[in-house]
Amino acid sequence: MKTFKEADILLPGKEVNMEKWSVIACDQFTSEPEYWEEVKKFAGDSPSTLDMILPEVYLEQENHEEQLKDIEASMNKYLHEKVFTEYKDAMIYVERTVLGMFAQVLLERLIWNSTIIAKRVHLL
Repeated sequence: MKTFKEADILLPGKEVNMEKWSVIACDQFTSEPEYWEEVKKFAGDSPSTLDMILPEVYLEQENHEEQLKDIEASMNKYLHEKVFTEYKDAMIYVERTVLGMFAQVLLERLIWNSTIIAKRVHLL
C-alpha cells in the first residue's frame, strides 16, 4: 500500500476569476469584521472560497449555524454549476518559495515520533 498516493482533486475551472476566488486570511486581519466585509464586497456574486469558509471572527455570532448551512449550500451550488474541474487520480506539484504537493496521504503508513497513526487524510 502506498503512503502517498493520487486523489480526486477539484480546482476552480478556467472561467473562474481567480482574483475573486482566492481569499487571503492574514492573522493581522482575521479578527476584523471590516476586512471580511471588504473581501465580500470585492468578490461580489462571483464564485469565491469566501463562500466556503467561516472566518473565525464570526464564530461567536449567534447565527453561525445558519452561516454553516449557507457554506454547505455554496459548496453544493459550485458542484452543481460545475465551477470545478475534477482531476481524477491526480497529484499536483506546487512550486513556490516553499515546495508543496496536493495528494492523499495515508497517515497509518507514516511513522511520526515512533507512533503509527491510523487515520486517512485528504489534502486540499
